[in-house]
Amino acid sequence: MEITHEIIDRVKNFGALGLSYDRIISLLMVPGFQKELIIEKLSTPGDELYEAYNYGLAVGDYNKEAKMEKLAESGDVDTINTQRIYRKQKKVEDLKRKLFGI
Repeated sequence: MEITHEIIDRVKNFGALGLSYDRIISLLMVPGFQKELIIEKLSTPGDELYEAYNYGLAVGDYNKEAKMEKLAESGDVDTINTQRIYRKQKKVEDLKRKLFGI
């Protein structure tokens, strides 16, 4: 499977949606014999697919937080509580990624 600009853009979008590697592979229709190679590329720092996926994750997180911030500013109590929980979860996820690469 050739890694084209279109594939990279799609991986960014999939990252923004927070999709798993398995879902990405399915949506890209990666042939069975190349699945492990694509998973390796998605999980190897410095690889173009890794960078695209993580950029997408960051953009997706930013968009979610920006929307929650707007709702929280308007006094939406449920959003304020959800925002607090979301931020705690993101800290845990970031720490797990940093310490264990997961």
